[in-house]
This record gives sequence, structure tokens and C-alpha cells, in this order.
Amino acid sequence: MKSILKQVILLVAFLAVISLGAQTTNFSVFKVTVYQQTNGTIPTAPDYPNAYFFGAQYGTADSSDYIDEYFTDPANLEVPIYLNENATNYFNFGSPYYADKTSFDTDYPNGEYDFFVDRTNFGAGTVFTDTGSVIIPDQDFYATNVAGFTTNCWIAMQHADPSQDFTLNWNSFVPSSVTTSAFTFVDIYDQNAGTEPYNADFLDPSTMTTNIPANTLQYGKTYRINNIFSSRQDTPDAGFGGALGTVGFDNQTYTTLITISPWLHIAGAGTEVVLTWPALASNYVLETVGQLSPSSVWVMTTNVPVTMGSTNFVTLPAAGTGQFFRLYPVSSE
Repeated sequence: MKSILKQVILLVAFLAVISLGAQTTNFSVFKVTVYQQTNGTIPTAPDYPNAYFFGAQYGTADSSDYIDEYFTDPANLEVPIYLNENATNYFNFGSPYYADKTSFDTDYPNGEYDFFVDRTNFGAGTVFTDTGSVIIPDQDFYATNVAGFTTNCWIAMQHADPSQDFTLNWNSFVPSSVTTSAFTFVDIYDQNAGTEPYNADFLDPSTMTTNIPANTLQYGKTYRINNIFSSRQDTPDAGFGGALGTVGFDNQTYTTLITISPWLHIAGAGTEVVLTWPALASNYVLETVGQLSPSSVWVMTTNVPVTMGSTNFVTLPAAGTGQFFRLYPVSSE
């Protein structure tokens, strides 16, 4: 009877470990070639010296019992490369940039990449390791063309009005013939604030446009925008109790999207002066100075603006000495 009970306990413990392993949802490795678009022409050469980088990702439904997350590559063999938890239950690794493909492929060669997660078995008070692996094939399978925004779109991106819808347009995506899945990604980053105000991810490769809704971006900012053509090979049940393993080759093109500065209107209203500007310009403050000269010191007004609809209002008496006003950007760093 004791033997049967022990076998049942061991079976339950084993099934518990299998169940815990199934919380891993996906893991992946990517080799990325980077291009910079500096005008209305789609780039043709990688962005020297930041031309190539390697990425690895791991996703799970629950990481509460995790201790370490790491992987090994064919170059480093048993030397672990650790992943960082950049978001809840999401871990990733990004290599330094490489100037040439030979050095890049030497450090991150095609071949088998093994993933490991060390975890605590709370019931037994021990540590166990979940594993999975993906294999980058011998031949690269990048998209057959480079991502890039159309000429008219790129020109418009240099003076975009954030109070209006803005449509992005790019060239067609021709995935490699050996892919099992392919996606286009468009991501906009405010690098000073460390935020991503807009993304359109996992788009069908036939998609060549997306719309940035009005009031998504701010006035007077320079954003980095990425357009990525991602060709992938997916392997169901690649480890970790049934997780999806993915190998990808990405052509990533980045450029700038620059929004216009906000307008400031000043109008007389009887014995008062009314100043108005867009409420969307929350990254600006109203400043004033008595006279314009190289030594003038602008100071922020103490009047709290009243917001009506999409416009800020400040009302001041018209009597007294002359004043100059401006909207001045506030640092988001």
C-alpha cells in the first residue's frame, strides 16, 4: 500500500512539473540587418557601423518561480547568455551592433540555440530546469527586399501635424520562399521619454499602410520609427512542454518622424488679451519676457490655462507694459 501511495505521489509530482513547463508560450532567436532611410529613397546598404545585431526572446504565462533564464549558442557552447525581464513575463537579450557580417556570423553563427529556465519547485524545495531549442538553418532567409517608406510619405514625415491623422505608406514585402510565417512591424519610439506611443505589429506581409490616429504623438518632437520585414520559421512543440520556437531573419529600416511645433495665437478682447494654443502640446509651457534682447530671461507664466475642447486658453489684462510670449518645450528626459 505504501509503495502504491509513493508511486501516486511521484506521478503527481511529475505531472506537476510537466504542467509547470507548459506555462512557457514561446521562445525565439533573430538575426537582424539594420538600414537607415535618410531621404525618400529606400536604402540599399546596411547602416554602418550599426549594421547587424542578434536578439533572443522568451515568453511565459507566469514567471513567479523563475530563478534564471538563459541560452547557449553554437559559438559559446556551454557559456550561458542571460536574458533580462524587460516586461512582465517577457525576457529578452540584444547583442551589441556589428559593423560587418563576418564578425556578426562568427559570434552568432547559424546552428542550434538551446534555452534554459531554472525554476524553484516549491513543493520539494528544489530547483529544476526547463529546456527548449531552435535551429537556425545553414542558409539565411531574409526577405528578398529592404523595408522603406515611400518618397511622399517620408517627406511628409519630416513635418507631421500630430493633431491630424497621419498615414504611413511603405513598399511591398517579399518574404523568403522558405518561411513558415512572415510579418511587418511598424513601431514609433520617443527615445528621450523611453516610450512607444504607437505600434502596428504582426501585420500581414501584404499590408503596405497604417494610420497613426490624431493626438497619438506630441508637438515638436523627433521620433524614431522602425519598419521591419520579418521572415520566420516556426517550430511547434520546440520544448518547455509544448512551446512555440521561432527563428527569424529581419530587415529593419529606421528613420525619423518629426512633428511640427505648436501654434500660439494672441488676440485682443476688450481690456484683455487671450492666448490660445493646442491642449495636445502638453510638453510645452507658456513663457513671457518684457523685452527681447540676448540677455533676456524668459520666465514661465503663473496663469493656469483653461482647457476647452482641444485648446488651452489664458486670459490676461491688456493694461501695463508690453510683454512677449512663447511656448517652450519641456525636457522629457
